[in-house]
Amino acid sequence: MKNCLLIFALILCFINSNAQTKMTITFNDGTQKTGMYTIKSKTFSGSTSLSMLVSTKPKEKIKLDDFKSVIVYEDTIKIIYEVIDVKTNFKSKKTEKKLGELSYSGPLINMYFVKEKLFSEGYNGKILDMDIFHTYIKRKNDSIAYNMGSVVKSGAPSLKNRIKDYFTDCPKLVEMVELEFIDKYKTKLLIDYYEQKCSD
Repeated sequence: MKNCLLIFALILCFINSNAQTKMTITFNDGTQKTGMYTIKSKTFSGSTSLSMLVSTKPKEKIKLDDFKSVIVYEDTIKIIYEVIDVKTNFKSKKTEKKLGELSYSGPLINMYFVKEKLFSEGYNGKILDMDIFHTYIKRKNDSIAYNMGSVVKSGAPSLKNRIKDYFTDCPKLVEMVELEFIDKYKTKLLIDYYEQKCSD
């Protein structure tokens, strides 16, 4: 019975993910293309590492390696996504491509939200399907974005340690976090402080 519920939940997710939206894609060579696409993942987990843009008319699949960014038009709103190389651990050599929603673009740092799917067994054996948003930040002159939010992963450094590793050029900011004058979970406040007080 539990397996049937899981399969049903996954089918519902698949059906709901088929709606196409107008998008403008910027490819790696700078060319652009506008059409009707869906952002899909190759896995039921919804990992954005395996995301692609899919069109049904004509049939087309565009992988993360093939484009730089995409603008999604939803009613009167434009949502910008960028393909970013990410790390959770500052000292790790391994990077992973993700599709990040650009939530803030400042003079020094960009902030992205990366959506992941989480399936878990809930009350009475029901399968719960949750979207989890991870926060990544990237300096304008860097090629890697780092996770500055909660991490559902064993062995990941604590958030305070990630802040300390990332903002080595701004000890004042690290001290403010350690003394809890700035909430470590308020990523935008960290960015604001850095851009205002540490950019000299």
